[in-house]
Amino acid sequence: MKIFLIIVVVILLIIFALLLYAGSFLANAVMDRDNNWYSKMGHSLANPDVFDVAEDDPYAIIENNQNKVANDFWDKNLTEQVTITSFDGLKLVGNVFKLNPDSNKWLLGVHGYRSTGRRDMQVIMEHLARSGQYNILIPDHRAHGESEGTLITFGYNEKKDILQWTSELLKKEPNAEIVLYGGSMGATTVMLTTELDLPTNVKGIIADCGYTSAYMEFELLIKNGLKIPSFPLLNFMDFFVRIKGNFSLKDVDVRPGLNENILPFLVIHGTGDKFVDVSMAKLNFDADKGPKDMLIVKDAPHLSSYIYDEDDYFKTVNTFLDNLVWKKG
Repeated sequence: MKIFLIIVVVILLIIFALLLYAGSFLANAVMDRDNNWYSKMGHSLANPDVFDVAEDDPYAIIENNQNKVANDFWDKNLTEQVTITSFDGLKLVGNVFKLNPDSNKWLLGVHGYRSTGRRDMQVIMEHLARSGQYNILIPDHRAHGESEGTLITFGYNEKKDILQWTSELLKKEPNAEIVLYGGSMGATTVMLTTELDLPTNVKGIIADCGYTSAYMEFELLIKNGLKIPSFPLLNFMDFFVRIKGNFSLKDVDVRPGLNENILPFLVIHGTGDKFVDVSMAKLNFDADKGPKDMLIVKDAPHLSSYIYDEDDYFKTVNTFLDNLVWKKG
């Protein structure tokens, strides 16, 4: 009996040690800017659709054509790069497109996880710029693109950065009316700003395929990507997130802010999204208490709704902006 107990204790200690190692590994892999596990393996596990597309796929052709137009737009119309210093001392870089000096309407485009403002936002913003009524600001998140920082916090610190970008914009453009427009982690980030003291100049929020909470998101990614139960691994991972970032994955939850939100709110998602499940779109939508609309695009993978149904996507966005934000209708 004594030997049996010793064996059980040893096995439990080994399991505990393995969970500690795995939790630490995952926290480092998903938070550290310079950790290459995500680019080498994690991305293909979490979002396989990005890697399974043939060159002659019709949607790949549409995406390539969209990017050609958007790249040309970016290169020809970028007015200036600006910088701010974050609340914790990081230099953050933003791209300004002053397309209509007579307009006070601004779109603030916020990109996704391990991406850049240009990569995620240029197609959307180019298309919306065709109306001639918007100026645009597209920053790079902390620990992304040209901005400083080593730690990605899934929206927890990034939401404060977006609030600061709005404040800095208003110093130069005090009459600006701003719509926050985010994709993926950027969508979650702009939704999270609703729990902050946003200036009254912020007039609306658009969230394209944002996750409801970071904890829920990693539950799904561990289950679907790693093909193992999230418990208890996620608890160990969250322990190390707390150590590294001074927050819990459960703290990154859009619902408390949306429950108090009165700004016009548009939710966009694709039913083919394997990175952020489409069920979260309904959770986000239902949590919001203000005027709102939702677009669900059939079969669209992650952050690809504007590729799969370009016409309906931009018709919905423009209608939302005109009728709910600017109230032309």
